[in-house]
Amino acid sequence: MAAWIIEGQTSTNRVTGACYTPGQMEDHSSFRSELASLLSLLYTLSFWKPPTGIPTCCIACDGQSVINQLSSPQPIELTEPHFDLLQAVRTLLNTCGFIIKLVFVCGHQDTGVPTVLMRDAYLNIEADTLAKCKIVEEYAGPHHYCLPGYKWACYTAQGRVVKQFDASLHLQINGPQIKEYWKVKARLTNTAFEAIDWSSFRHALRELPQSRQHWVTKMVSSHFGHGKNMVRWQQWASSNCP
Repeated sequence: MAAWIIEGQTSTNRVTGACYTPGQMEDHSSFRSELASLLSLLYTLSFWKPPTGIPTCCIACDGQSVINQLSSPQPIELTEPHFDLLQAVRTLLNTCGFIIKLVFVCGHQDTGVPTVLMRDAYLNIEADTLAKCKIVEEYAGPHHYCLPGYKWACYTAQGRVVKQFDASLHLQINGPQIKEYWKVKARLTNTAFEAIDWSSFRHALRELPQSRQHWVTKMVSSHFGHGKNMVRWQQWASSNCP
């Protein structure tokens, strides 16, 4: 969930908003929520383009990594996580009709020892509260959506791809063939295949050195030099142990 607040010099006239962070459950993170709130805020500002001049709007955000990504001169690559929201926010930063200044504000300053806080800190705390209130609302909107500032999307059977673009396409294209191969080889049944937590297995495997990854892959696929394979690779005349 994400929320934002727009104020002028005082809190007399203000606009608040909250939104669902687009994406599948496994796509969500604090980084993506920050991007969603910025996108929603900038999209709202785009309807208030001033008739003359280009005023400056200061946006406080408690995600330093988000500010760094949006401020980088490098183009957004499809291999970057959350490339859809990153590109959409960058587009609206340039087209919303305002000069946008992104500043960092420390989050969760309402915890710990009570103290006097800056105005940005109070607004950040209020925005966090608005976002938490949004969680209790049941989502009834569409699961296929368009982002302002981002003109295309890629969907697979698992839903919209928003990170690990190449890995998601690889799984979509080659996954069914790999599953069928191991079923024919009688190494995995459909029930066993669905019961395995492949996501956890992938993360665990990536923590190993590359040499160990190769060893694990060879062991589980029987791709090592036992007698049968040595004959298949034309290294031995017989599969019997020497």
